Amino acid sequence: MPETAERAASVSPIVTHISESIRKRITSGELPAGMRLPSERAIGLEFGVSRTMVRMALHALQQDGLLDRTNGCRPIVSVSYSNEAAAENIDRQNVGIWISGGPADVGAYSVLQGAQQLFGFDEYRLVVASRCADSYEESLREEARFLKVAARDADIDGVLVWYLGGETNLRWLNAVRESGKPIVFVDRKPPAKFAADFVGIDNRKCADQVVSHFISCGHTCIAHITNRECACTVTDRLKGYRDALGRHHVELSPDLVYMGPFNEPEIDVYHDIARKMLTRSPRPTAVFAVNDYAAMCLRAALRDIDADAASDIAIAGFDDLERWRPGPATLTTVRQPFEQMGLEAARLLIERMKNPDHGAYVSVIMDAPLVVRSLGVSLTDRN
Repeated sequence: MPETAERAASVSPIVTHISESIRKRITSGELPAGMRLPSERAIGLEFGVSRTMVRMALHALQQDGLLDRTNGCRPIVSVSYSNEAAAENIDRQNVGIWISGGPADVGAYSVLQGAQQLFGFDEYRLVVASRCADSYEESLREEARFLKVAARDADIDGVLVWYLGGETNLRWLNAVRESGKPIVFVDRKPPAKFAADFVGIDNRKCADQVVSHFISCGHTCIAHITNRECACTVTDRLKGYRDALGRHHVELSPDLVYMGPFNEPEIDVYHDIARKMLTRSPRPTAVFAVNDYAAMCLRAALRDIDADAASDIAIAGFDDLERWRPGPATLTTVRQPFEQMGLEAARLLIERMKNPDHGAYVSVIMDAPLVVRSLGVSLTDRN
């Protein structure tokens, strides 16, 4: 690699990953000479990165003589590889991957990273789509469109799904199966009426552990923030919350369960939830949120309204997103093994693609430990 390109690509491992991924598509013949690349925005969405990183990767490829770039135009592949690698491209299998999280969802990106460890570029081509809509209803329609295409596209050989639709998109799941293509679900279970391979965690048990931790710290008024998704990750965490309260004979009051937004940018909803909590009598002393994003939004909203009161409320989330963020992690949470889930889901799908009669469907349940941090403090610690 020329020195200038090496400097550009060395800025970030992600930049290197993007440039090498596009390079392999060019050298394999998938992107022939004269073909324009997708837009910077589309490439950024595919890899879950900013346009700045995309430009750095494209610059590296330009310096290597693989791309021609002109201001205001999409890059054009400048070389052609009509060699054995291109011929081998015919034998690759195509895998459709649906991620119901948004493009900036770090957990979803980690699942994809795990899957890519087994889906080698020489053997598989990945067709990845994710949710872009703001509303829950439109997100379900986007998922349905993906499944519909996967069922009808003869080039798709298998499907890996981070599912959102519950019973709503059962019709299209059945269409994929009827087309003879195996499906593996990751993180979220398939609908009850659709048996399939699944890789995830025991959300109900993990939620129970979070709430039981609060109870062991002396909390007896514990709230929960859920949302209206029908996915098992949401419903099972609510069940786990109720399980723990019932088993420990702690108040289970309907007005301690708050409905958060489906669409993450709706920060005003968390301010409304915070006001209701602060005006309730008795006031909740601990909150278990359905995910870390909801926990962080609630923490910010409480601080905006009453910083002193916010410091008196223990907060826990789910996912452990702070491990990927700068600065110290403070949120008590459940650490999901996203990358390992993606890896195992890919292994199951490859087995099904090679042998459709591989055997009975399996559910792989992985460990997800409780991580206790400063925001999950006990009542006695404050006194």
